[in-house]
Amino acid sequence: MNNAPVFVKAACGISLIQYIAHAWLFLSGKPMHDNDESALLNDMHTHQWKFSGIFRSYWDFYFGYGLIVIWWGIIQIVLLWLLTLMIKVKSGFSLWLLIIMMTAIAGHALLSFYYFFPAPVVFDLIVWLLLVGSLLSFSRSKKQISKQ
Repeated sequence: MNNAPVFVKAACGISLIQYIAHAWLFLSGKPMHDNDESALLNDMHTHQWKFSGIFRSYWDFYFGYGLIVIWWGIIQIVLLWLLTLMIKVKSGFSLWLLIIMMTAIAGHALLSFYYFFPAPVVFDLIVWLLLVGSLLSFSRSKKQISKQ
């Protein structure tokens, strides 16, 4: 039995929760610590320098990166959903897409662990483990087909 689509669908659902939470927390976040945090955010907004010929503030980079992560989340969710549909066919392309997604998510987890905090790492590890389950199920089902 091929449970690979079930594992990928679960990974897609966990990713959806992860990136909805990221978008909500990032877009609605306010300073919560002290006046130093507010002063730092003010400085990030007001001080601008020319980067590659365009004036940008550190806030532009910070906020832009947060939006890029939200965009990556949308892409990840769409790709996992498409993989859910494709993996039923057991094609070589779906296997490669699965491996690429596993690599991307592992990289995201490592960078999140090093530069941020545990919450995204936990989500990434759950998604990655579900994709490992999908890979194992996919491999078993391909072996069963080749034996027939």
